[in-house]
Amino acid sequence: MVTPRNRLKGSGTGLLGVGMAFLVLAFNGQPAMLGVGMAFLAVGLGLLDRARRGGGQ
Repeated sequence: MVTPRNRLKGSGTGLLGVGMAFLVLAFNGQPAMLGVGMAFLAVGLGLLDRARRGGGQ
């Protein structure tokens, strides 16, 4: 069952946005930002998954 967005309380969404920004920088000529962007995306996805499963704080 999918958890409604308002119950996720924004956990991880900001990190996903930051990760996407770093990936855009990486694809525009700054390859050093690729690892940073991937790390932010992984942490953001992990927090979203934890929020959907109902994991503790």
